[in-house]
Amino acid sequence: MKCVVENSDVTEGDLSWDHIKKIFGNDYWGLDITHPQSHKSWRPLTTASFALNRVLYGLDPKSFHIVNVALHSFVSLLVVLVARNVFRTGRNDNGKEKGIGEESLKFAVLSCGVLFALHPMHTEAVSNITNRSELLSLAFQLLAFLAFCQSLNDSRLVVASLWILVTCALSMCAALCKETGIAVLGICVVWDFITSGVLEYMGNKLVFATNKTKSKGKITKSKGGNNDATTLKQPKWGQVILRTTCIVAFLVLFMKVRLQVQGGVAPDWYAPTNVALAADGFASRALTIAYLDWFHFKLLLLPFEFCPDWRNCVPVVQDTADPRAWMAIAFFCFLSWRAYQCLIKKLNTESMGWALLVFPFLPAANLFFYVGFTVAERVTYSPSVGFCVLASLLLSLIYKKNGLLGTGVLVAISAVYFNQTVQRDYEWGNELRLWSGAVQTCPGNFVSHVLLGNVHEKDGNIDKALECFQESLKHNSAYLIAHLNIGRILRDRKEYAKAATSLKSALMSCDTEQVCGIVHNGLGLVYTDMQDWHQSASHHNQACALQPHNEAWRHQRDYAVHMSQQEPVSEQTRVTETTNQKPKKQKKKNSKANEVKQKEKHSVSTSKPQDTHTKVYDKDLAKSLAMKGNEALKNGQVQEALGLFQKSVEADNTVADVHRQMAYIYSEMNEHLSAASSLLSAYKAEGERNVDTFITHCVYLARGGEIEDGIAKLRDTIDKWPERRIRISYEIGTVYRDIGSKDKAKDIYNEILEVQSESNEDKAYLAKTLVNLGVFFYENRDIPSAIQHFETALKHDPGHEHARKNLQALRGNK
Repeated sequence: MKCVVENSDVTEGDLSWDHIKKIFGNDYWGLDITHPQSHKSWRPLTTASFALNRVLYGLDPKSFHIVNVALHSFVSLLVVLVARNVFRTGRNDNGKEKGIGEESLKFAVLSCGVLFALHPMHTEAVSNITNRSELLSLAFQLLAFLAFCQSLNDSRLVVASLWILVTCALSMCAALCKETGIAVLGICVVWDFITSGVLEYMGNKLVFATNKTKSKGKITKSKGGNNDATTLKQPKWGQVILRTTCIVAFLVLFMKVRLQVQGGVAPDWYAPTNVALAADGFASRALTIAYLDWFHFKLLLLPFEFCPDWRNCVPVVQDTADPRAWMAIAFFCFLSWRAYQCLIKKLNTESMGWALLVFPFLPAANLFFYVGFTVAERVTYSPSVGFCVLASLLLSLIYKKNGLLGTGVLVAISAVYFNQTVQRDYEWGNELRLWSGAVQTCPGNFVSHVLLGNVHEKDGNIDKALECFQESLKHNSAYLIAHLNIGRILRDRKEYAKAATSLKSALMSCDTEQVCGIVHNGLGLVYTDMQDWHQSASHHNQACALQPHNEAWRHQRDYAVHMSQQEPVSEQTRVTETTNQKPKKQKKKNSKANEVKQKEKHSVSTSKPQDTHTKVYDKDLAKSLAMKGNEALKNGQVQEALGLFQKSVEADNTVADVHRQMAYIYSEMNEHLSAASSLLSAYKAEGERNVDTFITHCVYLARGGEIEDGIAKLRDTIDKWPERRIRISYEIGTVYRDIGSKDKAKDIYNEILEVQSESNEDKAYLAKTLVNLGVFFYENRDIPSAIQHFETALKHDPGHEHARKNLQALRGNK
């Protein structure tokens, strides 16, 4: 509904001339058509129909649905008129009707109209207000086709020419309702070839050439008629060429103007939206595209699978080892065979049925350009006219042999269609039913899980909403909206540490300054709730830098900055860095490409140690890849560095430093579980001797949400390395602090203070412990105790910066 309720072209204006000009200058969603972020969906006539709907009846959804149903009814009547023309084209050389008789013809036309009106795959186009573009576009397409039929039936040149102009005008209107509407011009050309005898002539030529080849020069008589190439019936080439030239010229002109309107730039789609873009190599991409075309045809043939969003539902077809590849190949072989049969046997009605099916789908077939979806039920609305023509042709042949059987089959199919349509429309009438069905049909669709979560949240079922958002991240761990929603819910629940983690993950997927500003502001508010004023001020500063005109954000920033000047800084849990070369922040070049990279990154298995006695390692290759990875990391090319390190691990999985480099990159990306896995690989590669690596692995486990597992491992580590008790206990206490369990953290910290040690490391961790306890006292407004702990921390570690700054701040306030 964004194209209606969030589109100022619809919600505002009175259809004045200025308002109409504004509509024609914007895309379907109300954004300037030349804007870099525009989807380039230029459908001004559909938008104008929404605006008219609003002017007459307001934004009441019922009025929009009534208009959609009325349009579908009108289109169904037009389908009957088109079918009547199509089924009367089968003629033999003597000009008499052949094939189906008059009664069968009436039955075929009726069948076509009934099947189209009831087809379940039309539910999305009719029930979803957004898809009015499909209804309007097909209405204009069918009117354009009927106008072209009139031009062929009128022998007067001027009148016929006027009908050609009407055809072009109506096809343009179809394209201004939805871009694919221009395909009707191709259908008109095929119709011209059929009625003028061009296809018959081509078929006779093909039969003649085939027979001549078979007889090695001796021409034989065939069932098709005259086989003498010199005496074949010639079409009226002049008229056909003139009409075709006019249509092609108009098509080229319209496409040129259309491209100029959108600024000469095509929309930029990405793999999660269209799986064909994720295919690696020409063969895989071709097989994937072919399978998607077959999948759409299967939806028309067997309309029992429904989903409002099919992304992440159809995996890439890698090669011919995948059975789906042979389904697609068989489908296109069948199409080729039927095209050949239609040509040589002059099956005009069937030829037109395939034309009505194929041409409207061509813009969505990924053949000329990539589209912004994997599978979409709505795009079958126009092609379904051809499907219904073919289905009713088959039914009419059954009816011709046995009228009762043909009628029975039609009634049975209509009953199934009706039942499916009612059920599907029932789902579209309620968001909970719609998206619950979507995640059942397509459990891998991360967007559907978020939309279902939004419904649960709106209904007050927060636990189920949170489950849905978390399920979404299982299928796309870089999905920004899911991270934002989780962070918002956790903040409302006062689980601030977890909320901050989710929002930091959202930062990794930000694609625009506006979105990054929102996330930074959210983080600032979370840290404000935690009274971590330094972090709050930092994130509010970044938010205001991205959106400097947001007055509310400026007030929040000023307050955080003011409080940070008086607040002691807590000792943050730090994990040992694996490199001294901190990667530079990369500028995100493309929003959708970033999401693809994030998805690819999480699809790569983290490194796991393997048996060094059974695998032969290419140490030279691994070393070379690792060096290149270090250089890329030094230059700030983080994704490239990660890919090189992963390849290095594949070549030699025994180099701990490479695993640590990967862990460092993952930590910078807030991918804590991936970092934990890489650190465990490093620990095992070193013979399980480096306790610091294992401790850091446990900390990352806890940060990644595996809190109980991380703490349990840390406790076991104390038994194995008792001499590191203080450091390990400090990490356990800090984990509890980060998840908001301050009482448990205090207990652990106080236990640490009872341990006596003179080692430099233990003194450093004692100082950190005292700083964190001092902050707890400050938060409880026990300033004297806070000062005492900071002073004691400086005795253990005189160079401790946080202890010194906190002490200065409190003494200044005192």
